[in-house]
Amino acid sequence: MFAGSMVLAAGTAFVVARATAPATVDDELQHEAAVYARIRNLILEDYVDEIEPRQILYNALHGMLEGLDPYSRFYEPEETRGLEEETSGRFAGIGIVIEPGSPPITVAFPQPDSPAEKAGLQVGDRIVEIDGHPVEEADPDQVRDRIRGEEGTEVRLAVLPAAGGPRREVSVRREVMRDTSVSLAHMLDAERGLGYLWISSFSDETVEEFDAAMEALRRRGLKGLVLDLRFNPGGVLKAAVAIANRFVREGLIVETRGRSDDAWEVKKADPDEVRHEGLPVVLLQNGSTASASEVLAGALQDHRAAVLLGEPSFGKGFVQSIRAIDDEFGAVKLTTARYFTPLGRTFERTEERRTGGIEPDVIVEVAERAERALRNHLERYEIPDRYREEVEARRRRRGVEEKPPPDPQLDAALALLRGESPRPRRIR
Repeated sequence: MFAGSMVLAAGTAFVVARATAPATVDDELQHEAAVYARIRNLILEDYVDEIEPRQILYNALHGMLEGLDPYSRFYEPEETRGLEEETSGRFAGIGIVIEPGSPPITVAFPQPDSPAEKAGLQVGDRIVEIDGHPVEEADPDQVRDRIRGEEGTEVRLAVLPAAGGPRREVSVRREVMRDTSVSLAHMLDAERGLGYLWISSFSDETVEEFDAAMEALRRRGLKGLVLDLRFNPGGVLKAAVAIANRFVREGLIVETRGRSDDAWEVKKADPDEVRHEGLPVVLLQNGSTASASEVLAGALQDHRAAVLLGEPSFGKGFVQSIRAIDDEFGAVKLTTARYFTPLGRTFERTEERRTGGIEPDVIVEVAERAERALRNHLERYEIPDRYREEVEARRRRRGVEEKPPPDPQLDAALALLRGESPRPRRIR
C-alpha cells in the first residue's frame, strides 16, 4: 500500500509539472532547479545513510553527462589532475617502474636520473609502505596513484632492500616526469632497412617523441616502417594530425563537424611539415585502436600513404572537448562533434552499425588470448641500458620468459614490406 501511494504521488507530480510547464527558458531553468532542490532535500532528510550535500550534486552532474553517450563525463576536482596528466604526457612522480604482478610491490628499475635513482632505490627493492600505509593488498595501479602527487612534495617509502638487510625508510621528492608514448623503436630487418615503432597514446609530447624515434631509425638506414597503433585509445588530436602530416604533403587530414561554429574544423596538411613522404608504411591496428588513432589511420589510408593491416578499429568517431568549470567543481568532457576522414568517411560505432571503425586493407585476425599476450609485451617499459644486465639476470633467476609472443600481424606487415605480398589481400 505504501509503495502504491508513492507511485501515485510521483504520477501526480508529473501531471502537475506538465500542466504548469514554464513559458520561458529562464522559468524552465528555475523550475528544474526547484525540482533538484526538492529531491536533494529528500535525500538529505530520508536517505538511509548520511550523505554530503556536495556528493549529491556531483552524482547529479555525473548522471547529466554520462547519460548523453559513452564518452561525455564529469570530472570531480580531484580527478582533474589525472585528466591533465593524460593530455600533457607529464606527471609528478619519482620515476620507478613496478614489476608486473602483485603483491609484493617490487621495483623493476628506477628511471635514469630520476628522484628514485637519486634516493638510492634499486632493482628488486620491495616497497612495503607508502606514507605509513601498508601496501600488502595494493595492486601496481593503486601504488602508482599513491606515489604520484604534487610537484615538490615528498613521499615516504618503507623499503626492503633487494640485497637483503634491514628495512629502510626513504623520502623522495616528486618531480615532473614524462610518460613516454612512443616506444620500442628498433630495426626489424636491418639488411632491408625495415623499422618499427609503437605509439601507445597521443599526448602533447608525442610528436617530439615520434620525430626523435624516426630520426634514430633514419640514421640506421630506414627504408620501410611498421607503425603500430594497436591498443592505442587516442588522446590529443593535434598530435595525431601532426604525425599524419609527416607522411602527407597536402590535402585534408581530418574534418570535425558539430552544432556550434567552434566544432567545425578542417585540418589540412602543411607542406613544410612533411618529412617521410613516399616511405613505405604498414600501419597495424586492432579493435582497441580508437579515436585520434583512427583519425591517423583514416588519413593515411585515404591518402594511400600507408597500408592498414590487422582488424577493424574500435569506432570512436566523436570529438570530446574538455571544459574547466572551476577549482571547486572540476571539469566536463563533452562530445561536441564527429570526425570525418579526408574522403568524408565517419567511423563512429552505432547501434545500427555495430562494427564501426576503420576497415583495414589487409585483414589479419588474432585470437583473444594471443592479443592479451601482445598487449602485455607492448606495454612493458623499455629497460635502460644501465640496468639491462641486472634486470635480465633477475628475470632469469625468477624464470620469467622475455621472448616476444607470436605476432601474426607483425609477420604479415613484414611480408608486405619485403614484397612477399605484392598487393593487399585478406589474410585469415
